[in-house]
Amino acid sequence: MFDDFYEVVLADNSACRAIHYRIRFHVYCVERGYEDPAAFPSGQERDAWDDDAVHFVVRERQSGRCVAAMRLVLPRAVDFPVERLGCLWPTEANRLRRRKCGEISRICVIRSPASWMYHNPLAPGLGHVPKGREFEVLLGMLRAIWAHGLGRGIEHCYLIVTEPFARLLRRFGVALRPVGDPFAHRGTRTPYVVDLRESGRLMCRRSPAVHALFARETLAWRRGSAIDPDAIDPDSLLIGSDGPGGPLSRQGARATYETVSQTVRSGEGK
Repeated sequence: MFDDFYEVVLADNSACRAIHYRIRFHVYCVERGYEDPAAFPSGQERDAWDDDAVHFVVRERQSGRCVAAMRLVLPRAVDFPVERLGCLWPTEANRLRRRKCGEISRICVIRSPASWMYHNPLAPGLGHVPKGREFEVLLGMLRAIWAHGLGRGIEHCYLIVTEPFARLLRRFGVALRPVGDPFAHRGTRTPYVVDLRESGRLMCRRSPAVHALFARETLAWRRGSAIDPDAIDPDSLLIGSDGPGGPLSRQGARATYETVSQTVRSGEGK
């Protein structure tokens, strides 16, 4: 089960958010080619919604390496990505109560990498998810969104996904409702609304194993600031640049790590 091998961490400090952005860079720029790597010389993929979102990473319990990420854009955002893309049906524009709505995005799972990825200067410090565990990791992330979102009073979330991914989510029991036509965006994708409360109920009914997973709500996520800084692999902080566009040296990573560690220990990162 997911909880035996992984944990979801709320990236509530600089160190964890940096890892979250690195995972996004690896998946969106290196693996998938969705974004231009040259646009992110620090090796961190970011956009306009990150200041109004909560970020999560999935961490291997034994190694401490991070293997997946996602975020939840909060109601306080000026607009949601789905709104900026203009892909909603007109009848859906004001159907949901804004203060109870979010958007799930940047779902990233590092799959078994090709051999050349091991030599990428931005690859150290990250792990990958074996093919047989991808569904487990996705379920763990869904539980975290379910628990954290409802805990914040968020009842519905927009989500833009491909049709195969939508079918997978429906098999899990996720309550998806289309709110727009398929459109061209990193392939063909469709905007949906996820009913978080109904999704939790349906997913638990589909499978005793999923019911047991969701019943362990206290394990759904934990704060990154609660993790011993000494358990964070300094290699995972190879994210910046010693010069314009250059990779951060191992010494520079250690210095960054020490700074973040001091911040976390003093409580400033909480």
